[in-house]
Amino acid sequence: MLKITGPIIAGLVCLLGIQSFRAHLLRRELIMLAEGTAGQGENSAENATEDQGAPANGSGDVPPGNRAQRHDERAASGAANEATHTPDKTDAEGVPDADPGGTKSKEAAAKARLAKKTKEALTHARDALNLVDYPSAISALRKCLAENPDSQDAYRMLASTYRDLGQIQNELAVYKRWAKQCPDDAQAYYEQACAYQRLGMTEEALEALARFQRLTKGDLDAYAMSAEVYRGLNMMLDERTTLRRWGNKAPDSADAHRELGDHYARANNMPVAIDEYEAAVALTPDNAAARRDLAYAYQRVQRYEDAQAELRAAMNLQPESMEVRVHLAQAYEQGANLEAALETYYGIVSEAPDSPQANRARNAIPNLEDKLGISPATYP
Repeated sequence: MLKITGPIIAGLVCLLGIQSFRAHLLRRELIMLAEGTAGQGENSAENATEDQGAPANGSGDVPPGNRAQRHDERAASGAANEATHTPDKTDAEGVPDADPGGTKSKEAAAKARLAKKTKEALTHARDALNLVDYPSAISALRKCLAENPDSQDAYRMLASTYRDLGQIQNELAVYKRWAKQCPDDAQAYYEQACAYQRLGMTEEALEALARFQRLTKGDLDAYAMSAEVYRGLNMMLDERTTLRRWGNKAPDSADAHRELGDHYARANNMPVAIDEYEAAVALTPDNAAARRDLAYAYQRVQRYEDAQAELRAAMNLQPESMEVRVHLAQAYEQGANLEAALETYYGIVSEAPDSPQANRARNAIPNLEDKLGISPATYP
């Protein structure tokens, strides 16, 4: 057996102490390395969270320890780029929109599809009415209203169809449904008023008309429409008052003057009627219809030359209108200018031989030729 001496034992103890110290140093180094890596990872995660969107400074790092400043910089950067960057669709609480940019597009597409279907249904109904196929027309219009209960045209066409069939109660029911579905639609109440007026139901007509007037307050077209209902109810004073209000509201309206002229002409108050018609012509000298209105008024008070002048002006404005020429020929006859009347009739037959006005001219020509002693052989 090896005899262990004191020096050997001392050497072994020293060697073990050195190895133990080295192991301690190694463990310490590993611990420090692990702690440093973990700390570095936490700092990276924090930087990634806090500094997203922060302006780059060359290396991409942001100086630590000044979060308030970085927050202000991000806010300033966001404000500066708001005009060029499309913001996220969010609601009032910042929750992202589930359908960014899609809702309005879908609504618009749905409206377009509904409008197309409504147009097709109305076209089908019109075609059926042209063929006097009332059941098909009514069916198409009912289906149209089931899909589009706000369609003015469908309500009006369906009610008109019932009126043509003499189904007055059904017509009224359509107007009532229209008003219930669209309580702010003035046209629904106007149509009701006209229907009641045709039936002689004065109280109901006036009630519907009042609703119409409340909804159209300030609308100039409503004056003429209201006056028409009053006229149908033989309420001449209310008609006149309404038209006068229209004229006062729109003194430069030729239409208002013409409507007033018609009203006074129906009342046989020709001087006032002529004043109104003359005002209309002064406002719209190129309106052939206004000149014909004035010509009729002149004829009624035997101012034939003035009537002829207005009708010649109307003929120049509408040279293709054979009706104006017949009117002019009659005015020449009334003014005892038979030659001019005959010449005008000849022109009608020559230029529009197949027109209804040419037939009227042919009926008038023999009498004028006889009065003038002209042989029928000269008749073209």
